[in-house]
Amino acid sequence: MFQEMIDKFKAIRLHFTLTAVLEVVLGVVLLIWPLTVVGLLATVVGVIVIAMGLVILVSKVFDEVGRAPGVLIGLILVIVGGWIVIHPAGIISIIPIMIGVGLVVHGAQNFSLALAAQKVDAPRWGWMVFASVVTIVFGVICIVCAVRVMDIAVRVGGIFMIIDGLSSIFMIHRVNVAERDVDSVIVKETDIEGF
Repeated sequence: MFQEMIDKFKAIRLHFTLTAVLEVVLGVVLLIWPLTVVGLLATVVGVIVIAMGLVILVSKVFDEVGRAPGVLIGLILVIVGGWIVIHPAGIISIIPIMIGVGLVVHGAQNFSLALAAQKVDAPRWGWMVFASVVTIVFGVICIVCAVRVMDIAVRVGGIFMIIDGLSSIFMIHRVNVAERDVDSVIVKETDIEGF
């Protein structure tokens, strides 16, 4: 039973080690080529959307009920998927733009709350104004510099993946060292009992 547990730990460690190494490699790839990776993923999404559109299109062509709406939906998906494949940078920039719009809207709402707080003499309403303005500025940066924001975000994600992978490798190494220490103690006790 003890040997089965050791074998399980070894299999788990191998899995963790491979996962950690792949995470470090992917983190390095994201760090070096962030927009290329995101563009490739956008292209894959585009191909999937085209495939979905074609499936719907073909299935609805021979369907008597709901033919027109189904064909229209299929065509729209094929066109959108084609646009994504041809212009993956468009998809790359949409995400930060959407985040930026959300930040601007939320910042404006918070700004109006800060002004309402000023009218009722709420304490520290100036900090509320400051936080609202900072939120709006970050939103505008996301909108104006969408591709650059995505580039930085993917690079930061890559750095986090590298750190996580390296820390996992370090932990696995520490477990291996501890296990070897335990094995050497067990061997010494076995040698003592043999005498």
